Amino acid sequence: MLFSNLSTTWNIVILIILGLFALYLIGYIFVATLVGSYRKQMRKDNRGIRVAMSTKLDILRKCQAVMETNKIKMSDECYKKLRYLDTEDFLQVQTDDFDSGRADLNFVENEIRGYVTTKRKLLKNEETEILRLLLQDINESLKTSIVAYNSDVLGYNYWVRFPLYRFIFIIFKCNPYKTIN
Repeated sequence: MLFSNLSTTWNIVILIILGLFALYLIGYIFVATLVGSYRKQMRKDNRGIRVAMSTKLDILRKCQAVMETNKIKMSDECYKKLRYLDTEDFLQVQTDDFDSGRADLNFVENEIRGYVTTKRKLLKNEETEILRLLLQDINESLKTSIVAYNSDVLGYNYWVRFPLYRFIFIIFKCNPYKTIN
C-alpha cells in the first residue's frame, strides 16, 4: 500500500488525515475565491458611488449658480462647504474624507432644497426644476449603489470571519470592512 512497513491501521489514519487536509484546502480555495469576487464587486460598487457623489456635487454647484443668477444668497457655512468639497473626497468609501464629504454634501443639499422650496423665483424656474429632478435621480442611484456595496461588504465580512479560515485571512491582512450608513 502506501507505506509497506507500517501497519494497516496507520495507513488508514494517514489516509484519513490527508483526506481531511485535502478537504480543508479545497474549502479554503472556495472561500478565497468568494472573498476575491466580493472584493472585486466592492471595487465596482465604489466606482458607482464615486460617480454618483461627484455628479451630485456638480448638480449642487449648478443649483448654486442658478441661485446666484436669481440673486439668492446661500448661508456662509453652506457656501464654504460647497466651495471646499472636491471629487477627491469620494475616491475611497472606507476613508474619513468620504464620511465628512458625504455629510457636507448632504448638508448643502438640504440647505439648497430649503431655498428652492421657500423662494418663489426658484419654484417657477424651469432650470431649477430640471436640476431638482436630476438630483432626485442621482440620489436614487446613490442609494442603489450603497445598498449593493453594503451587501457585498456583508458577504465579504462573513467569509473573512468564517471560523475555519479566519486565521489565514488574518495572516494575509484581509480585514473586515465597515458598511455605509
